Amino acid sequence: MDIDGLTAAWSGADDTSAFVISESNILGPRKKAKADYEDRIGSIALVSLKGKEKKETASSSTNREKAGNKPIMMILGSKGIRGKKQSLKEKQKRLRAHIERENKGHH
Repeated sequence: MDIDGLTAAWSGADDTSAFVISESNILGPRKKAKADYEDRIGSIALVSLKGKEKKETASSSTNREKAGNKPIMMILGSKGIRGKKQSLKEKQKRLRAHIERENKGHH
């Protein structure tokens, strides 16, 4: 298309069937063209299998596998771990209180 053809089309000439504007003429050159449906589905299929290993039989993950993926800060914040880190003085105090409670229960 040339500029003369454009001005003739806009000036009200009857020959408008020869003048067609496409989407690429309006938008100009694109860095990345829009993907069609098949391309999008193909890229989803590639991404969904990334990082996954195939097993012969379908099974859920074991507790050992789950523990390996658990963040260390989550483990350190748990009550069971925090309770294990006691000083000797605190441990002695807790054991002595336990003995006293046992003695009070038996007359």
